[in-house]
Amino acid sequence: ELEVWPNFMQACGRRNIPVAVINGRLSERSFKGYLRFRRWLRGMFGALSAVAAQTQDYAERFIEMGVPAERVRVLDTMKWDAAQLEVSDDIREVADEITDSMVIDRNRPIIVMGSTGDTEEVYLIQSLVEACDDTVQFIVVPRKPERFAQVSKQLSQLPEFSEPYPVVHRSSAQGDGQDPNEPPAVGRRWIHMIDTMGELRAAYLLADVVIVGRSFNGWGGSDPIEPVALGKPTVIGPDHHNFSDAVSALESGGGLIVTDKPGEVVAGLLDNPDRRTELAKRGREVILSRQGSTRRHAALLLGLLDIEHR
Repeated sequence: ELEVWPNFMQACGRRNIPVAVINGRLSERSFKGYLRFRRWLRGMFGALSAVAAQTQDYAERFIEMGVPAERVRVLDTMKWDAAQLEVSDDIREVADEITDSMVIDRNRPIIVMGSTGDTEEVYLIQSLVEACDDTVQFIVVPRKPERFAQVSKQLSQLPEFSEPYPVVHRSSAQGDGQDPNEPPAVGRRWIHMIDTMGELRAAYLLADVVIVGRSFNGWGGSDPIEPVALGKPTVIGPDHHNFSDAVSALESGGGLIVTDKPGEVVAGLLDNPDRRTELAKRGREVILSRQGSTRRHAALLLGLLDIEHR
């Protein structure tokens, strides 16, 4: 999260090259490690020409490490500016391909579990099956390709249910023998698994509700901004420290639900279309209200070079 090194700073200093930290983070864990060596690192931090921190907490940590306070500014995270609020025709085409090849019925509720991590897939499916009726369809998008085979095996077994839950794979895209013109019958649950790369955004586009993964297993969460930007009602688990600032902003703005009971919350959202609409609307409003950080960063950097920002 921080590429500031003593030799690098010394080399830049000899050449009169200003060094700035932008979109700056200094997590509590890293900060505690730096504090142990603050006596030797103060000069390195003090040589920074500017720090553009994402939050006030990060800013205060940089100051405590030796950056003069007048060189530290809080400019928010540029992640908000990266949010794509518009949907391209290419993404729509991929979503249509997923729908056709995996035999997904877009007239029935679709739950997308995105960027899931170890142990989460089975846990989330179990929670959803217990809470939701049998019209609901599941799309799972594991984060790591090396986990695809493992996740597929785990989901295909699910021994506590009366009948197997067939897993339909995007990579084979054959519907596992199902007539491509006939979606799975109500009462027979299928799990649709995206075991390809680069199709998460298209999968999110299909969702009635999105669950953001790596947030129910202690892994710190995945980025919730993308599905919220698409206007999707979004749920994330309690373990989201990797994106704590974004989650806090979205949750306080009424645009994201944080819960340790995903099945119960998702079932409630499916039963309340107005709540889903309001959640999606408020989430996009939060994103729009927080954009502009990239331009502020550019102005800061150009200022170091005495170049007028236009």
